[in-house]
Amino acid sequence: MSNKFFLTALCLSIMVIAESIWSANYLSAAGKIQIKTPLAIIPTPQATLSLESQNTTAKIGEDFETSIVVDPGVRPFQAVDANIFFDKDKLQVKEIIPTVTEEGAQYPQNTFDNVKGRLGVSLLLFNQPLAGKTAIAKVIFTPIAQGEATVNFDFLLGGKNDSNVVLYKEAVDSLGKVANLTLTVLP
Repeated sequence: MSNKFFLTALCLSIMVIAESIWSANYLSAAGKIQIKTPLAIIPTPQATLSLESQNTTAKIGEDFETSIVVDPGVRPFQAVDANIFFDKDKLQVKEIIPTVTEEGAQYPQNTFDNVKGRLGVSLLLFNQPLAGKTAIAKVIFTPIAQGEATVNFDFLLGGKNDSNVVLYKEAVDSLGKVANLTLTVLP
């Protein structure tokens, strides 16, 4: 008998709370009351990862350089995971060059796989976060076949196992958008 009472009381409590929240939202939208403090503040993803290059054309066999750039927005960043897919039939990675040299900067992941067409660069900043638009690495590609080649971040807004940017004193992914690269490979 006490279990039925407990479950009934629990259901009624949930219904009262749900009705209160709905009523507050309805009255707020109608302009009858003003809610001054939201229940939770969820940060809006504001950081951008981009692949930047001087040119968007290259010749077969001639090395081509692109930079992995993070723009954190208005706040500094303390960690980046850039996971990238590239067209393995048209491009091969020759080298990844870390570009952040500040004290405490570590690159736990700096790898590529030309068979799978993937590369990964991770940067952790232990001593001092970085503010503003920053190139975190240069990638040297060698074009191997003619045509249009794509280089794309592995990114899904809100994803956990893809590219991420963590802002200073935040414990959540703040990556909101990416700018990929399309390269035309000439003979």
